[in-house]
Amino acid sequence: MAEREIGFAVVGLGMGAGHARDIYDLPGARLVAVCDIDEERLNAVGDRFGAKKYTDFDTMLRDPEIEVVSIALPSGMHAEFGIRAVEAGKHVVVEKPIDINLQAIDRLIEAADKAGVKLAGVFQSRYHPLYQRLKELLDSGRMG
Repeated sequence: MAEREIGFAVVGLGMGAGHARDIYDLPGARLVAVCDIDEERLNAVGDRFGAKKYTDFDTMLRDPEIEVVSIALPSGMHAEFGIRAVEAGKHVVVEKPIDINLQAIDRLIEAADKAGVKLAGVFQSRYHPLYQRLKELLDSGRMG
C-alpha cells in the first residue's frame, strides 16, 4: 500500500474517461480533476468520480493537489499539452502515440528532463502474458 495518495488529473475525456475510471479505482491514486472543453463529457465524468472539473487546461495545472496529468487528447496534441504540464511541474502520462511528430516528441522529452519530472507513455498491454512471451521469443532469437 502506498504511503500517501498521489493526485491525478485527466485531460481529454473521450478516451480519458477510461483513464479517469482506472485512476479512481487504483489504490494509492486519487483522481483530483478532469478537464475537457466538452462540458457534457466533463460534467458526466467529473460527477461520476467526484473530481474537480476544468474547461481550461492551464487553470487546472495551477491546482496544487495535482501531481500527475494523464493526457488522452487526440493524437497530435499530446506533446503540446505535455510540455505545458511538465513546465508546470507535473509528472505526465501520455496516451499513445506520444505525438505524431518526432520533433514534438523530442521537445516533450527535453522539457520533462529539464523540469525534473517523470514522463511515461501508455502501453497498457506490456505485462499481458501473451506479449511477455512474444518478447521472450524475440529476445531468444527464435523469432524475428
